[in-house]
Amino acid sequence: MGDVAEGAAETLVDPGEEICRLCFSALIPVFRSEGYPNQIDPDTGLLRLEELAWDDVKTRGFSVQRRQLYSHAEAVAEAQSRDSKKSQQKGCDVRYQLAGVLIALVKNISAIVADDGEPVFRVLATPLKDLPGHAEIRVLGHITTKQFLKYRPNLRDALGSMRVPEAIDA
Repeated sequence: MGDVAEGAAETLVDPGEEICRLCFSALIPVFRSEGYPNQIDPDTGLLRLEELAWDDVKTRGFSVQRRQLYSHAEAVAEAQSRDSKKSQQKGCDVRYQLAGVLIALVKNISAIVADDGEPVFRVLATPLKDLPGHAEIRVLGHITTKQFLKYRPNLRDALGSMRVPEAIDA
């Protein structure tokens, strides 16, 4: 993560806004489990559940971008930067690239509720110095790890299937 923009406060993203999550692929395994090179399940087109980790949604947030404040060009630049870093870390050509994007309505994420009727997730605007459209999906404080695991597939489904990267600008 980068530095938070000076004076920026974390606020809820409007339910009518769309957020996007970049999806990457690589020539060799580079992701959390080190067992696969892609963040998307090729059989379903959906984000792998392992990509929705408890530590991400509980502490630092699952990083997304507010679509209206982001562009395909920024996504491509991010992919190129990550490719360079990953290739240096691995000591070989990783071919880390932007495979696609997930686009979701905030209200569909906020509509995921626990058995007690309370929301499970929230989407917060967390602008960064170089990314004013940065936001995070976080789990609400009353949610336990066990509950998170129960509702994680709902979040994955709300994020939807991978689309072509150019869909960010559509």
